[in-house]
Amino acid sequence: MIKKVKTKEKALKPNDKKFVAELVQNGGNATKAVKKVYGVKSENYAGVKGNRLIRNDKIIKEIERVADHIPNSLLVEKHLKLLKAKEVQRFIFPTRVKDDEIIAMVADAGFTVITIRPSPLGKMAFYANDNPRAIKDGLDMAYKLKGSYEPEEMNLKFKGFSKDQLIDSIMSKIAKKK
Repeated sequence: MIKKVKTKEKALKPNDKKFVAELVQNGGNATKAVKKVYGVKSENYAGVKGNRLIRNDKIIKEIERVADHIPNSLLVEKHLKLLKAKEVQRFIFPTRVKDDEIIAMVADAGFTVITIRPSPLGKMAFYANDNPRAIKDGLDMAYKLKGSYEPEEMNLKFKGFSKDQLIDSIMSKIAKKK
């Protein structure tokens, strides 16, 4: 009878832990996390490395551990904050238009003027608007961490491999995991 020897699972490397922390902080964007933590310059290489890292069993366990410690009350608080997030935009008007006319036109468009300032282009009327990107990114991060999304599908292009070679390679990797 063969005895299985228990091996102590190796801890994550310091950079891998930083990767998980950065991944959580930047909304689940593995490419950005790789670029920041590992100092990778190439967007393509960072994407490939990030994809490989988020499929690593140890990394997955660490992400789940971190996600399990995020209290739902904090998520609700952050969701509310993000739903109220604003970004500043501007309209530009000719200098001959009076400020009160600008305020009225901006109000007709559904916004409230914060301030009007002169510029070389004309009068700039600044207003606040909901920041849909902040709202989307924040909610995506929260739901990814809580495991509410299906795994992402990837489309990769490989040069120098035939379709059959790629299928054989993928199938052999799947067989090894079982």
